[in-house]
Amino acid sequence: KTDAALLIQDQYTDGIFSLIITDNGPGIDATLNNVSQHKTKSLGIEITQERIELINNKYNLGLSIVSKDRSLLPGHQSGTQVTISVVYESEA
Repeated sequence: KTDAALLIQDQYTDGIFSLIITDNGPGIDATLNNVSQHKTKSLGIEITQERIELINNKYNLGLSIVSKDRSLLPGHQSGTQVTISVVYESEA
């Protein structure tokens, strides 16, 4: 895809700092369908979630990562949106 794009945004709302990473690639569903056709299993998302759980248990960071296929979001565009959030209370 020659018009590939990656957008990184930051957001701070109600004590939560988030990075929102958006691309215009094929999206999660299309990628998983392609992987299942080749009878291989992608463990990337599962392993990442396990690591986040370990980090949260050890350091109590309130860290989360949410991945969404953009075709399921308003506008129904292709690509993936990943939101990485951590609880962050600034000291005033």
